[in-house]
Amino acid sequence: MTILLKLRNAAKDCSNKDYSKALRLQADEIAGRLTIVHHDPTDENMQSLNGVWSKASRLLKNIPPEGDPAPLGGDAEPARLAA
Repeated sequence: MTILLKLRNAAKDCSNKDYSKALRLQADEIAGRLTIVHHDPTDENMQSLNGVWSKASRLLKNIPPEGDPAPLGGDAEPARLAA
């Protein structure tokens, strides 16, 4: 699985809107930098891609945990109180 697919899947599955947006933006940024490196393969462009890739990798490793799903057909409040 490519890092772009991992980022986009994680963004789709993440309930934290800000984190989801950051994951999508990183995927877009990597795609853009890959295009730049493809058309102009310089050291500077490769270093730029490497930096964006590293940031995306850190984002994937630090995805916040998802909360417990609500009980079927009901409110999450009783489950929270029982815990």
